[in-house]
Amino acid sequence: KTNKAYYYYAYSLYKTGQYDKAGKIFKKIVNPSNPVGVEKEKSNPLAYNYYSEYLEKQGNVKEAIDIMIRANEICPENKDITINTI
Repeated sequence: KTNKAYYYYAYSLYKTGQYDKAGKIFKKIVNPSNPVGVEKEKSNPLAYNYYSEYLEKQGNVKEAIDIMIRANEICPENKDITINTI
């Protein structure tokens, strides 16, 4: 799994309005181009949720939607991802 410290660091930056820094960290821990099995092992489902929220706030709605579609492919059993996608 990805070191949870990176996720919490990105989340903290995001929640304190340090969007540019948060975006850089989220991009390091969310890699939708990885094969499903690899990304399922390495990623944090909550990172996908907050990264999509970050993208939406930055005006990148299509990319936010694409991230959540990919998150559903990676973690279809995760209810938080399903709810955020809806």
